[in-house]
Amino acid sequence: MSTEMVKTESELPVNPFAREIDERLNAGTVEVEIHRAVAEVQAALLIAKRFPRNKAEAFEKIIATCCRTEFAEAATYSYPRGGQTITGPSIRLAEEMARAWGNVEFGIRELAQYDDETEMESFCWDTETNVRSKQTFRVKHERHTRQGITELTDPRDIYENNANLGARRLRSRILAIIPPDVVNEALKQCKLTVAGDATVPLSEKIRGVVRKFATAGVTVKHLERRLGHRIDEMLPDEYADLVAAYNSIKDGMSQASDWFDTGKATTVSEAAEKIDSKLKPETEIKTETAAGVGVTEPPDINVCEYCGASVSDALRIASDNKFGRTLCREHQPADKEQP
Repeated sequence: MSTEMVKTESELPVNPFAREIDERLNAGTVEVEIHRAVAEVQAALLIAKRFPRNKAEAFEKIIATCCRTEFAEAATYSYPRGGQTITGPSIRLAEEMARAWGNVEFGIRELAQYDDETEMESFCWDTETNVRSKQTFRVKHERHTRQGITELTDPRDIYENNANLGARRLRSRILAIIPPDVVNEALKQCKLTVAGDATVPLSEKIRGVVRKFATAGVTVKHLERRLGHRIDEMLPDEYADLVAAYNSIKDGMSQASDWFDTGKATTVSEAAEKIDSKLKPETEIKTETAAGVGVTEPPDINVCEYCGASVSDALRIASDNKFGRTLCREHQPADKEQP
């Protein structure tokens, strides 16, 4: 009777050439990627030479796009510097000009990501003239605010921060490729479109820009102080300048305090305290201390009057509006008398 000897994996002889196999596989993958990249570059250059851009047609496309009101309002930004206002095209206008100009490749690459920063590259390549503008930069995983520097750990926050700072570099790379006179004409058309849009009354546009600035903590008084006159006397050119200022604040190019005398920035906790103070009733109740001296104390508005349980702000407001008393959910009567 014969017995079969089954060797376990640990008893098998070690292949001394296994490392060479892995190296050949890795080298093959790299070789394929190299050939693919070379083929893509050659194809882009060949197509650009066979189908050159029509500059007159490209210019007409850019101006036609700048005639759209919604696009024109987001196409410019401005920020104060040295007592002057610097105005320029936003990333949206830069991208649209690159698309309309034709035979242009642009984008942002993430080269490497470390624990506290990301190495990135922005580029713009005119395949017709074979002119490339690129910039390699590092983005710290942090956000700068008036309250200090906040470290970013959430992957989504890191991605959004990288995309925001990368877009600014990308805009500069695109503007290095597009002719400056084309950029200037596009900016002029955008301003004319925003200021001269007759489809929407100026009064309605003014109300819209006031609502936008309100989200940034800028009130009508701040706007009137900067304009030097009442808000309803705003001119079309002034409206266009305010739209550019709002885009700058929204994109993080500047802050509201750079344009308006808004004072110290309000934090979230301070805003919450202001809301709570507005919710507190003005009536006060009299109490007596051990010494018998009468003092005034505000009532606890977040306590059920029936059982003393804690009540949220939203539930308290709903209860006060319906029953005239602060009641917890358990003691809010439906179709019966109040307790």
